[in-house]
Amino acid sequence: MKNYSIFLIMFLLSFLLLGCNCENYSAASKKAGFDFNLKVENPQIKAKKGEIEILFVYEGKSIVITKTDKCKTKEDKDGVCTIKNKINQKYFLLDCVPFNLYHDGENIVIANFSASSGYYSIFCEEGFNKEELLHFYRLIEEVEAPKSE
Repeated sequence: MKNYSIFLIMFLLSFLLLGCNCENYSAASKKAGFDFNLKVENPQIKAKKGEIEILFVYEGKSIVITKTDKCKTKEDKDGVCTIKNKINQKYFLLDCVPFNLYHDGENIVIANFSASSGYYSIFCEEGFNKEELLHFYRLIEEVEAPKSE
């Protein structure tokens, strides 16, 4: 069993025990205590206090993007949650957004970053590349970036 499979199993078990499926983003927001409305097709939404998980399919891959109100693991000096017991790579997306990445060979399996609005994790068992990471970041940025008036 691959190392990240254990992480996924533990993550899913915690959601099965503590999180619940939500019909829509409004129900998830009420349960979590904050909004997180990714614009993706056919999202499967789970929520619990302080956490929203969105599962969707992107180019045939199952993607899970999670927003939490606090870091679930240790934070490093850049404020990014480190991935416990994993070999991490620090990566600066767009030369300024710090990520911690966990790789399985050539593909990224887990990518974490933080922002003023929360902590984010992107997970895909099949793995994804840096171009796809940018796409997922843009999905988050679209709904999370402060709107200018």
